[in-house]
Amino acid sequence: MSEIKVNDLVKRKSYGGDIKFRVIDILQNQGKVQCLLKGMNVRLLADCTIDDLELLQPEEILEERHSNILLTRQMLKRIDEDRNKRTNFLHNNGVMQYYYAIPGKVLHLDGDEDYLQKCINAYKMLDVPVVGMHIRERDLPEKSIDLIKAYSPDIVVLTGHDALKKDSEDYEDISSYKTSKHFVDAVRNIRSLEPSRDSLVIIAGACQSYYEALIDAGANFATSPKRILVHAFDPVYIAEKIAFTSIYQKVNLEEAVGNTITGRDGIGGVDTWGHYRVGFPKSNY
Repeated sequence: MSEIKVNDLVKRKSYGGDIKFRVIDILQNQGKVQCLLKGMNVRLLADCTIDDLELLQPEEILEERHSNILLTRQMLKRIDEDRNKRTNFLHNNGVMQYYYAIPGKVLHLDGDEDYLQKCINAYKMLDVPVVGMHIRERDLPEKSIDLIKAYSPDIVVLTGHDALKKDSEDYEDISSYKTSKHFVDAVRNIRSLEPSRDSLVIIAGACQSYYEALIDAGANFATSPKRILVHAFDPVYIAEKIAFTSIYQKVNLEEAVGNTITGRDGIGGVDTWGHYRVGFPKSNY
């Protein structure tokens, strides 16, 4: 399959083409040509021999992109309707002409630059204030602390890439996961800085991450209860829910999880207060 090149969009024949990938590297490994792959829409890194790959046909690429656009539009519409229900009491009878809104601020730390940019675009579409940084998973425990001190977020998202290691059977052994230890260590370090789950909300993990360990370490929301692949925008949608839920209300857990693409199998969490505030009076300037 010598025609396959870096940046080509492909599928794996051995998996029936279930996930669509982009080729991000090609290398020689013990006499075989190996390809490193990144999921087009799910946070998945994989590798396989080049002869297991098949180029996506133009119609398959269009279908994948179209289906993701439709799914994203559906989620944005659902989120918009949900947000209106949460904040309409402030907008009725023109009350907000005297007040101004302050949604929660997000610091998004991502191990993948491409997905980081996609997430930043999604935050902007949702009007969520955000600062995004590309931080490798292994650097999160150390670098997240300084960034939190610098930006004082209400919500911090720690994500990137993770996976159960091949042939792993013990889901309660953190060594069975590729990067869960880095996420867990980062959450613990952040909680040593700010112990309260209400003062600073943490959303942590990626595909197949050690959900229970992340929650035990102090995360408010984490992936992945059923150890499944998660969509790149799942933590964004959770962050939006928190950012636009009043400080006087707890986030509805079922609604928050239900407003993600992978749902309760992909992400879960614990009781968390919102971070949406209003100010008075509104300035003329």
